[in-house]
Amino acid sequence: MKPVDEGLAPVRAVRAAISKEFGHDASRYVAHLRAAEPRYAKQVAAYRRRSKPRRAALVATN
Repeated sequence: MKPVDEGLAPVRAVRAAISKEFGHDASRYVAHLRAAEPRYAKQVAAYRRRSKPRRAALVATN
């Protein structure tokens, strides 16, 4: 394994565990996230406010 890959190993392990938890079904995972969204409404709103200009810039360049 390359040194760069070693640093990513923990991230990949968590990603694999999450995938397994939801039966490797992205739709189930997204449904879970959307169901949890109301509990984090303030954080979601703050993220959306902060990322709005960036998203607009990305759309304009594509």
